[in-house]
Parts: sequence; structure tokens; C-alpha cells
Amino acid sequence: MSLYVYNGTPYVAFRDSINGYKATVKKFDGTNWVTVGNAGFSEGEVGICPRGLYIDNYETPYLAYIDIASGRKATVKKFDGTNWVTVGNAGFSAATVDWLSISISNGIPYVGYDDWENGEYGIKPSVMKFSN
Repeated sequence: MSLYVYNGTPYVAFRDSINGYKATVKKFDGTNWVTVGNAGFSEGEVGICPRGLYIDNYETPYLAYIDIASGRKATVKKFDGTNWVTVGNAGFSAATVDWLSISISNGIPYVGYDDWENGEYGIKPSVMKFSN
């Protein structure tokens, strides 16, 4: 599960067992937990990391996750107000990833993760920046 609080509003992203272990994001509206977009919006099963959820200054949710459908590579989606859309390519990392973290600066997502291909002992910290 990943938790992010934006201006006092908690958001949570999780691996939704009711929806085939796909990604779901909810926010607390002061009374109820409401789904952001569709429940189970990822193409396949996901691994959610504690720092994989981020809400930018425009209250746009982003989710970086381990995309099991893409060979456990990294994928990022953002909510466009109606749908969750993929940022860049699904499964963009070179190999299997763990412990994803995302941050946004000036509208640009940065994703850090453990890269299982490029390290001396099989694991190397990596950061990727997205651009249009």
C-alpha cells in the first residue's frame, strides 16, 4: 500500500484483490473513501510500493508501480480527471524493479527504484526522468 496526503486529504493506492490484484487509488472526502477513476485500472497485476503514490501541485495523482504484466518492470500512470493514463511506456525499466519511489518537479515525473539488471550484485539504485 502507498499513502500520500495532499493538503490534508489522504490518498491510498493498493493492490486490489477484488479487482484481480490490479491497482486502485482511493481518497478520503471527509466522510467516505472514494475511488479515483476506475478500480483496478492497471492492465494486469501490480506490486505497490510505499512511496509509489504522489499528488502534484495541481492535485493530479501519479502512481509508479511494479507492473507484473510487463515482467515486473516499472510503469507510471497519472489520473487525467477521467482516466488513468500511462506516462511514457509501460514497463519502461531495463529489467525487474523493486522499491519504486516517485516525485514530480515542474510537471516532470522522476522515478527511483532498485534495478535488478545493472548492479554489481544484481541490484543497483536507478532514477529515470520522464519528458514529452
